[in-house]
Amino acid sequence: GWTDTYRKQLNITRMLKAANDRYVTAHFGKWDHRYDEISPAQQGYDFSDGYTSNGTGGSKGSGGPAAMPDPKRIDTITDKALHFIVRNHHRKKPFYLQLSHYAVHLDVFYNQQTLEAFRKRSPGRKHTMPEFAAMTADMDSGIGRILDKLEELEMLKNTWLFFLSDNGGRNSIPKAQAAKEHLNAPLRDGKHSFYEGGIRVPFIVLGPGVKPGSVNNIPVSGVDLLPTLAELSGYVKPLPENIDGGSIRELLVGDGLKTVKRKEPFLIFHQGVDRKVISAIRLGNYKLVKTWREDRLELFDIERDIGESIDLSKKMKSKTDELHGLLLKYLNEVNADTGPRRQKGKQR
Repeated sequence: GWTDTYRKQLNITRMLKAANDRYVTAHFGKWDHRYDEISPAQQGYDFSDGYTSNGTGGSKGSGGPAAMPDPKRIDTITDKALHFIVRNHHRKKPFYLQLSHYAVHLDVFYNQQTLEAFRKRSPGRKHTMPEFAAMTADMDSGIGRILDKLEELEMLKNTWLFFLSDNGGRNSIPKAQAAKEHLNAPLRDGKHSFYEGGIRVPFIVLGPGVKPGSVNNIPVSGVDLLPTLAELSGYVKPLPENIDGGSIRELLVGDGLKTVKRKEPFLIFHQGVDRKVISAIRLGNYKLVKTWREDRLELFDIERDIGESIDLSKKMKSKTDELHGLLLKYLNEVNADTGPRRQKGKQR
């Protein structure tokens, strides 16, 4: 089954250890494999917090925003990361460290001192919740401590840092006084959606040769991380043919590269039957969203309509058919679970 494959397939930790058996690996923070109970150790991590959870980092749900010591375990995670970095720096060991913060997942926890600083500020046009701002700032401070330590140890010249999220932001913050104000505008929808509000996330990279403040608008995905780290680490073996992603190294340090060389020229997003079955495919400026139960197709020009307010599926039927065909072909090749769906009044 897929869980057995997942335990054996090439991943970042196995790839790095194959590239250089001196690599030391660690994962601290959220480890949410609730459906298969695979541990970090089984996935190749030498050090970790073990199987943890989603959301709160072990803190009891507060029912709403709350101040507390070590909110979202930010301080604990950061302290473990710093110890790991310093230890392997002194041992002259190459390392891979993944921090999966519980922030900024709900519930909203923060340091009281941080909250007070934001309460002194005037509300913004869109962001008006100082509690959420405080939680985000606390996480940012933790990341800042790591950057400071890398600078102190003179490690920035040969260290790569990737900052990204696993999904888009929420449309609203439950139980917040101004819940209706916390929208992802101009992006449409939010977490659990395959509109841009659900899948477009921050992606920030710091590393040797990356020009500070530079911006690249070429679409990339989390599936590109393994091929990128393989190139950066000197992994010389051919990657498995079923790897979907491609290295983005030249986007980061190159000049003028406009594409990522992947197995296929498109990006695929798919959510199976454990939730509402939806799929999306992005090729160039165009993106097709398929809602399976309603058998609904929507086509958007993301370059001109980032808010996905204009459905072009009827106007551009040939482009819709092209993307739909590519999507169905890919899902069939990987045996994706699309589940029963309603079509023409029948369930099948």
